[in-house]
Amino acid sequence: DLGIENMASLVAKTSNVYGRAARFAGMARANYKIMEGKYKKKYKSSRVGKNEAEREAAAMEAAEDEYSALITCEAVLSLAESMESSARIASESARKLMDKVQSMQIAASRENKGHYLDSDFNTY
Repeated sequence: DLGIENMASLVAKTSNVYGRAARFAGMARANYKIMEGKYKKKYKSSRVGKNEAEREAAAMEAAEDEYSALITCEAVLSLAESMESSARIASESARKLMDKVQSMQIAASRENKGHYLDSDFNTY
């Protein structure tokens, strides 16, 4: 039952939220890739030792901070992508709702002006 002005405002608001969420998700993806690269570089360069177990232990210990940062980035990325998806759905829904309201207003205007025939209501 919202007016067209309110619908246009809703479309603008949801579109702006989607834009901000998409930007945040993009920055989160980029930061995740950077942190992943730092982690892999430190992990691979720290694999020193006599056997596989020693190499693995040395690499894990050396890259512990990078791994912790990577896990945090991954959690933020997951949250950002969820926000982006929700905002996209809200934006698309607001646009569809506005289209429906406009269609209903056009139909009501045509009805009020008598721009229809009785045959328009017959089934095919």
